[in-house]
Amino acid sequence: MILVCAATRAELDACARGAPALEHLLVGVGAANAAQALAERLTGTKPSLIVSTGFAGAVRAGLDVGTWVTAASLKDGPAELRPAPPPALPVAFVSSDVLVRGTVTLDGDAVDMESVALSRVAAEHGIPLMVLRMISDTPTSPLPAFLGGFTEGMAATTSRGKLGGFARGLRGVLKDPRGVARVVREGARWTRDLEAGWVGFAVTLARDWPR
Repeated sequence: MILVCAATRAELDACARGAPALEHLLVGVGAANAAQALAERLTGTKPSLIVSTGFAGAVRAGLDVGTWVTAASLKDGPAELRPAPPPALPVAFVSSDVLVRGTVTLDGDAVDMESVALSRVAAEHGIPLMVLRMISDTPTSPLPAFLGGFTEGMAATTSRGKLGGFARGLRGVLKDPRGVARVVREGARWTRDLEAGWVGFAVTLARDWPR
């Protein structure tokens, strides 16, 4: 059995539409939420493979928006890694506790917020992990700044943290109407591409990891 984990409802629904035969788990945004959700799920039947999926940011040039990537390595991730099949490109992954914007210095090629946390829980249960994500932003095409506040709010584990993050995000929205329009337009395309990609990956994974 394959367990597909995604941070947001939009990501999860897109993956579920593309791969309806697999099991899907909404883990929430950020390390703490993801670890808790997966740990609770693994008190039941154990899957043979856990997949961390959704969107990722490119840390270096050469990974364009829409590119599928898989973790050839995962910094500080203890679980046994399984690479995804082509067309996913094997890259060095790193996780960050906050949304990474613009040019940053990270020891990796691509970044997300949940994979290391999922890896640690998977390792505790002796389950291999696959990171399979689609690039949504790059150093030359970063996400709008206001998304950082919303992301911090969703990742927060306290009411104060959630309210503070969402308040910063809302203030940013008022200052960046063009950025809002861009997120709405491109977000719809990203989820369509996420669904379409999972249609193909589901066939290969179901063959290699039978129920």
